[in-house]
Amino acid sequence: SVISRMKNKLQEMPPKKVINAMCKEVGGALNIQCSGDEPRNRSQLYNLNRTVEGKSGRKGAHKVTDFNNIMKMSTQGTFVHDFELKGGNPHCFLANQQQLRDVKNFCGSATKCCILGFDPTFTLGQFYVTFTTFRCPVFVNKATGQHPLVPGPGMIHTSRETPDYEYFARKIRQHSGMKRIKAWSTDGEAPLAEGLRTKPAFQMPSIHLRCEGHLLENTKKKLTSLGVKSVNRSTILQSIYGTEKESEGGRIRFEGLVDCLSEEDFDATLAVLESEWNSLEIEDTGEGSAKFSAWFKKYQSQVLKNDCLASVRTAAGLGNPPKRFWNNNNEAWNSVFKRDIDWEEQTWDSLAEKFQGSVDGTYAQLQQAVYGSGDFRLAEEYSHLHIPSEQWMGMDKEQRSRHLERVFCAKEVADMTPKEPRQPSPSDI
Repeated sequence: SVISRMKNKLQEMPPKKVINAMCKEVGGALNIQCSGDEPRNRSQLYNLNRTVEGKSGRKGAHKVTDFNNIMKMSTQGTFVHDFELKGGNPHCFLANQQQLRDVKNFCGSATKCCILGFDPTFTLGQFYVTFTTFRCPVFVNKATGQHPLVPGPGMIHTSRETPDYEYFARKIRQHSGMKRIKAWSTDGEAPLAEGLRTKPAFQMPSIHLRCEGHLLENTKKKLTSLGVKSVNRSTILQSIYGTEKESEGGRIRFEGLVDCLSEEDFDATLAVLESEWNSLEIEDTGEGSAKFSAWFKKYQSQVLKNDCLASVRTAAGLGNPPKRFWNNNNEAWNSVFKRDIDWEEQTWDSLAEKFQGSVDGTYAQLQQAVYGSGDFRLAEEYSHLHIPSEQWMGMDKEQRSRHLERVFCAKEVADMTPKEPRQPSPSDI
């Protein structure tokens, strides 16, 4: 039974891997014969996982790095692209065609709010990996109502310098065919932003967003190092980044410098705050002069004006008034991927294989939404592309393939919506 298969697999792998493995076993959305052949959703597996005993531990054997393997994968050109080994500083670009098409259609769209996030990570092997993520507007998580987090292109590299990220920007533009990113984000790593900005796709009017959380932490550390105590430190931080508090009517936003609508407004507000900050700092440190405001104006103010103001976030599609921006999506994906590979050190080729498997698994789960299975559903504006499960099971592989192509080529709703909305049938797919 499907329950027995799930229990057996849960002894060897976590629930997310089980979903991907079982989707692959039944042939995915193209080949599944009965909706009962796959898990209903991830919750079913998590609940079942609590009852499973005798789970095996991590497997500890490490592979030996072999550039011949990654070079061979690169010549196939389906997921590993453009392995370069120049001056002992290798790179390779990782993406499938669907990821590239989605980045172009959604992150390059003037109307969609799909921010392409970048975040380098390590501890995966004797190299760095920079993953990208975005939220796909075609689907919605049934439980949370949020668009699902989808991995975009990735890069394996051995240093974190501007030329490394220049390579990444060049390959994203080359392989996706995208002219310009609407909005992209980083956590503040200078070579990353500088490298991306060397290419037209990431230059103005493309919008760069900085993670507010990282900036807040940097500011907090500086205040602490200067001797500003907790109460006054919180007051200063709230005057910069604002704060939210619960009330009977919901959460209320108390604005800070980052909520200014223009650079002129920012400068005028900062001039007023500066004397208050100086007084609070001197009160705690007992020094004759304050140092924080000068540090802030030198290292933080221009960053906030360029990458964090309310006007910038609104232009990036985060609403009006805009939502605060944190780089949590990338950090969440990095954590999920490390968990998927059991935190084991990888080689270049094994990392590429694992990342490809994770990407394929993500899209397999999104395909399930087309016929109502799994954790996701089609977003309201794409709901006319839903096919009932019973009808899907009666369609042949070619009909399913053509319909999935319609769904996953979705660019703008106006391009796809029928003049008279109706349920699609196998005869006209």
